[in-house]
Amino acid sequence: MTDRKLTILIPSRNRPELARRTVASLLAQEVAGVSIVVSDNSTDERAREELARACAGADGVEYIRPPEDLAMTDHWNWAFERLDERYRAPLVTMVTDRMVMRPGSLSRLIELCDANPGRVLSYNHDAVDDTETPVRMRLEDRSGRVFELDSAHVLARCSHMYFHPCIPRVMNCILPRSVLQDVKSRYGDLFASISPDHCFGFRCLDVVDEIVYYDACPLVHYALSKSNGASYARGVRSATVEDFQRHLGAVEMNASAPVPGFHTITNAVVNEYCFVRGEPASHKLGALDMTRYLGVMARESSRLEDPELRTQMNRLLDEQGWDRKRARYGLARASDALALFVRHPAPFLRMLRLALADRLPIRLARLLGEGERRLTFPSAEAALEHLMQGEAQGASLHVHLLPLILPPVAGR
Repeated sequence: MTDRKLTILIPSRNRPELARRTVASLLAQEVAGVSIVVSDNSTDERAREELARACAGADGVEYIRPPEDLAMTDHWNWAFERLDERYRAPLVTMVTDRMVMRPGSLSRLIELCDANPGRVLSYNHDAVDDTETPVRMRLEDRSGRVFELDSAHVLARCSHMYFHPCIPRVMNCILPRSVLQDVKSRYGDLFASISPDHCFGFRCLDVVDEIVYYDACPLVHYALSKSNGASYARGVRSATVEDFQRHLGAVEMNASAPVPGFHTITNAVVNEYCFVRGEPASHKLGALDMTRYLGVMARESSRLEDPELRTQMNRLLDEQGWDRKRARYGLARASDALALFVRHPAPFLRMLRLALADRLPIRLARLLGEGERRLTFPSAEAALEHLMQGEAQGASLHVHLLPLILPPVAGR
């Protein structure tokens, strides 16, 4: 199909009702030259039939299915192989079955791709957190600006445990086919290891010299209660987590990370960074800062919901000598903060205001102009409907951008 500009892949597994909503949000964009492909890796026959019927009734949507039950990484490789065989659009992206696209967003993304031919365009997303009641929104900072980022600099920040949303994880970026071909040519396949999204992101940054980052949230991520990653981050068991770990088999979780035993979501990201760094084809990924690594493990371990798991992580921190390194980590964080404040005091003070607003009663937060971040809803549906009405207003510059664009040669 050579007349199409963009192919969108939607991988799904036993969640037909979510995949249908993803498809509907993309069809509502009403952008010409777009193909939508749903790849269904469901094990539930009812779910397969329901999703196949929904796709058959939607114009411009194709339903495909692997010949057998596949682990997530294998499924993504299989699906992209099918796209490569059947669709020849110059641009490719993925939207998972727990994401929807805000109205009017796709045309803006394609405009940015047209203005930056041959380059990866990444972006961010907001989220609906339905893991507790009342349901909350996770609103990301945004400026609405577009930045050209040096990929080696982004990877250097990763080695200091700064994993920014700009990392092109397939579901948060539009990729030229030429970049997909370059990644596959160098590494042998697009996806590997345990978390294919971050594995691809680090491989992609290693292959390209620069990326374009749109500091906005055209996507909304929801149904976190059905997310493997979100459940793992909280330290709770779920059917999704058990299904994911069943596919791992004898593979040790976070086996490539410096300390595999840390049960945190960032350790899963670090695992992919170290996995790619250990591949013979990689060139740009530097060694991790171990003090910062332990600091992040300590911070995230303290948020685990399971008290027994928190105790286990504290023991592991003790074994790694965290008490001796805690002060060094605090000095490193303070040094980073001071460097940002000296260069850009206004966004730094705004960050402090946001942090304060998150701890104040909601009425006081609204006086600070930050009440939107504290809104709660009786249901995930109500929160999602609110977020789909439009994107939050951005500030011209945020602290979250500064590590990416400093020094000035790193980002433009």
